[in-house]
Amino acid sequence: MFLKNGDEKWILIQIEVQGTAEEDFGKRMFRYFYRIYDRFDRDVYALALITDHEAEHANGFHYSFHGTKVDYTYNVYNFQDQNIAKLEQSSNLPARLSQGSTPARSKTTQTHVMLSNEN
Repeated sequence: MFLKNGDEKWILIQIEVQGTAEEDFGKRMFRYFYRIYDRFDRDVYALALITDHEAEHANGFHYSFHGTKVDYTYNVYNFQDQNIAKLEQSSNLPARLSQGSTPARSKTTQTHVMLSNEN
């Protein structure tokens, strides 16, 4: 992107969609981050998009071994925590995506229940 003053600015965006809590999610986010950063040597905006509301999700990765420490924190956006009425009035992309995630998730759950009841 180009800034208002004409300077070029790279921003690499790492997006990870997570539907269920996983123990190593923070570690995976860190791995993706450092691989992107190492390869491109540019700023990275890391964002975890959470699509469930039942599980707690970490927002970081922490490592410590004999004095060597890494404390990595990333951004988290949980679709299920959003107010649908407010999102319907918004024109930004995350708001539009949020509107679609709740009905889609409900439909997926209903389909799964229907299929499992057919046996």
